[in-house]
Amino acid sequence: TGINIMQISKHNTQLIFLIFNHLASVEGFHGDKIFVPEVNIKVIDIVNKIIKEQSANQLKELREPTYDLITKCIPPSLILNIILRNLLSKDLSEQTKRDIIKWVAFYDKRVAMGAKPFIHLEALYARLMLLIYNHKSSRK
Repeated sequence: TGINIMQISKHNTQLIFLIFNHLASVEGFHGDKIFVPEVNIKVIDIVNKIIKEQSANQLKELREPTYDLITKCIPPSLILNIILRNLLSKDLSEQTKRDIIKWVAFYDKRVAMGAKPFIHLEALYARLMLLIYNHKSSRK
């Protein structure tokens, strides 16, 4: 069970605490099923949408799940961490991955300094869409 939790959380301590908190609250837990935090599912869905389509309409559609995460008091740094880990596991060029790391770090700093994480997350999504669009067009 411990190894499964580490694989699901990808060694992220915030996610490990979320999983253990859930496991502690589940009555009659016997270690046969591990809870994947909703935040992981929602952020991975956001990343998949960014990769699937790079458009203004897609950016607009990402507002609702992002707003939902923020209103549930999910730390923006955790959202950024999941985005980064998920994108780095995708089949992208090394240059694109370096650019992703650079821009996630840039917006992580902005989120830490600013009071409106929603705006910075949406700006990051737009930047990621541009990077992925450029990556796809360079492969053609």
